[in-house]
Amino acid sequence: MRYLSTRPGGRRQHAVVAGFAVLALSLTAPAAADELPPGEPGSTWSFAGAITEPNGVDVQVLEVSSERVTAAAGGGVLLAVRAHGDDGLEVGKVQVLSETGAVEQIMSRANAYGTSDSYTVVRVEPGSSYDLRVGSDRKTTGSYVANVDLAGDVDGSGVVDDADVQAVVGSQGALPGEAGYSEGTDIDANGHVTGHDLELVQANHGAAVASPAPEEDVPLPDGALLLSGVSESRPNPTGATLRWTLTGTTFAPDAVDHRVWINDSPVPAARFLVSETEVAVASALTAGRNVIRYEGYDSADRHLYHEAVIWAGSSSVEVNLVSEDGLPFTGTADVRLAFADNHSIGANQSWTGTTLTFPDLPNRTFVVTATTPDNLTGGSGGLAGSRLTVRMAPIGDPSPIDNNDFSLGLDGWSFTGTGTAYTVDHTEDAGPPSAAQDVVGPTSEQTPAPAGQTPEERAARNTALELDATEEAAGIASATSGSTTTNTDLALATVSEGEQNASRTFQTDPGVTAVKVRYRFITSEVPGGYFGSRYNDYYRVAIRSAGNGGLGLEANSMNAMGLPAFDASGSTRWRDLTIDTDKAGDVVQVDVAVANVADGALDSAVVVDVVEERGGRVVPTLTWNTTRGGLDLRYRVEGGPTTEATPVTVRFATGPTYGARTGATLHTHDVAADTAEGEYGPFHIPGTALTADPAGTTHLVAAAGPDDIGAVQDVSIGYGPNADRAAVSAGMLDAVKDSLRIAGQTTVTISSTARGPEDQVRAMFNNLVSPARPIAANITTQLGIYAAPGDAVINVFAARTQGMTREQITTNAATIRDAMLTEINNQGCTNVSRHCGDPAVRSVIDVGVSPFTGARLTAFTDAVTTRVDRVIDERASNSCIHLEKAV
Repeated sequence: MRYLSTRPGGRRQHAVVAGFAVLALSLTAPAAADELPPGEPGSTWSFAGAITEPNGVDVQVLEVSSERVTAAAGGGVLLAVRAHGDDGLEVGKVQVLSETGAVEQIMSRANAYGTSDSYTVVRVEPGSSYDLRVGSDRKTTGSYVANVDLAGDVDGSGVVDDADVQAVVGSQGALPGEAGYSEGTDIDANGHVTGHDLELVQANHGAAVASPAPEEDVPLPDGALLLSGVSESRPNPTGATLRWTLTGTTFAPDAVDHRVWINDSPVPAARFLVSETEVAVASALTAGRNVIRYEGYDSADRHLYHEAVIWAGSSSVEVNLVSEDGLPFTGTADVRLAFADNHSIGANQSWTGTTLTFPDLPNRTFVVTATTPDNLTGGSGGLAGSRLTVRMAPIGDPSPIDNNDFSLGLDGWSFTGTGTAYTVDHTEDAGPPSAAQDVVGPTSEQTPAPAGQTPEERAARNTALELDATEEAAGIASATSGSTTTNTDLALATVSEGEQNASRTFQTDPGVTAVKVRYRFITSEVPGGYFGSRYNDYYRVAIRSAGNGGLGLEANSMNAMGLPAFDASGSTRWRDLTIDTDKAGDVVQVDVAVANVADGALDSAVVVDVVEERGGRVVPTLTWNTTRGGLDLRYRVEGGPTTEATPVTVRFATGPTYGARTGATLHTHDVAADTAEGEYGPFHIPGTALTADPAGTTHLVAAAGPDDIGAVQDVSIGYGPNADRAAVSAGMLDAVKDSLRIAGQTTVTISSTARGPEDQVRAMFNNLVSPARPIAANITTQLGIYAAPGDAVINVFAARTQGMTREQITTNAATIRDAMLTEINNQGCTNVSRHCGDPAVRSVIDVGVSPFTGARLTAFTDAVTTRVDRVIDERASNSCIHLEKAV
């Protein structure tokens, strides 16, 4: 685990008081009751979140603990919920729901008086868990803060008593700006203190919330630490400034408390600009892929961590669209430039007849695709600095030749480009294609280049081995039909630099409901040792339907697929692409392209097994079951009844495709022959069957065949701002993921990991000086939390601070903490706190409970208890489940 150097003493300390919901940190720490201004309420629970989808909903968990919440005299507790949107978000409906949805809503207001805040009052029961659902309005997105208070707690004392009732009675009739009016007395937030407000405070009389006990540590919520100024999904200029911001606290203002690494190289301190509100690093990005790691401290001395991958560059690509006849394209189109190394990263622009420029690109390969509303498509690719021309082509006239399986050689197919096309005997196993039979264009036979070969050596080798294209074509290019091979494939290959294209248009028969292309990609760059380089050969496969306007497209490359996708010969497994077609009969076009990038050496190919027309199909889907845990399998039979028994198998996968499946079969469901068209399921797969995921797993895939699949994203683990992912063992991650699958919980955040002695001192000192209670009360409370080694550290604090005021303690913080650190080292850090230890020996984490409902949390806790060495339920004190597991 990494720790920063000792920080200078004498810093102003910021005490942090936790809200007592599942979100551990109140964004605005509530003051002690005797410090609140008269008539103003204090925050009892505070939540921070974000809504990223227009009209989306974010869900938080509100725990109403019976240990700390007391019901009103008449039963239940009235809570007032106020949600405020930022960053362009207009907060819409706010709901508080139990697991059964049965929560009594007393009143709701779209806009609390004088604000755009959404406001509602509900009745809840102590000892229950609720979902707080915050929605967006008017298709807006952004962040929000939701504060939940005791309705009628006018003075913020944590109890609705006679003083609060009298405050509302004395404010009857008051309007904003008049004596007696306050947000606290205007309980229904309508801008007028009336009898309704009096009814609400009287109904909630006796309700109370106890202040939370000081905690061993208070982690920041997920998303509190953000990187701005750059994008992880788009290209960025190398001169961009990296900016980290914090919500709910401030940064430690000394530059020595912050460090940044880019691709494991430390960024010089001269490029840092640090303030309480921002840590900025100027012009530190390199051209290409930047793995950025930030590590620092906030003003409460909590350790902060953040990691991101940013692509940057200073080059550009110009794109022009032309029609099929080569003239400028006059229509509109959506144009996507994607990084060939990672197709999720790129940029989109709209074509309106003017050259498009995509800036901020590194010297890598890019794939450009363009589509129109009327199903014209085009594609191209090249390196940064290129000027690319994309030809927009409509679906052509169907060929009268029935040759989707290449039994007639290359008849019925058309070819363009700089490479070659030929037929080969089908080989089901991966590997290079067999000897050429029917050929169009030049061919090239090359042996793999040795790893580490320079570009100049690559070019010289390619020139030496390149065949005479004209001579080769003259010898065998005319033999384009009449093949006698019963199982024949198309090999579309590059020769030197540039694209080679193949296309076929055909008419489907009535009853055909889908068309599938089965293919694999082969590149000699992999055995040649150039994986990960800029020599990133790529391919495209597209299927278009004239009848229903369907479009299926896969554009991929060597680097984007990842080295595990290839065998030793540079071949992928068979892949497939399927689209639905008009059952009454349709015109379908298949387009295939492959390109050699950056130079003419080390060619690549796409081998097409078959273009298949399909009738009756079993199409499965997978969804997580958030009630019972595990997965639900459903399937649809379409295009007629099944003609034979069809097994549906479920496996882990490294992506959402059939070819990405990995590991053993987890579950099999048999669909009987003659099963009629229709929807079937759900069929439950228990989470206990979903364990032992292979490395690289990102999805689970249900497959009835290579082209009939349903995929669901696997469970995922995030990391909070105070959690160092390097301190979490693989065994701990496996235990958490397996338990999430059992619970049907798709995501969770690790809020804390191991910490060093200095971090432990910081946590204990902050709790001991918390303003929620007098110092003496804090000492008593903390002595009740720790065992003898921890008590020894607390007693050092007590002795050093005897007779001091809180202000004097803060002023002398450095000296006091140094003494506490000495005692921690004397006692042994692991004896003081379970978090304080060597992560190479024991993995210690806190799992935030905010994403869980009550039932899912119980299922998760029960499951993970059998997989780790220690489980501590810290929901009441720290909004988390504490886990320990030996490495």
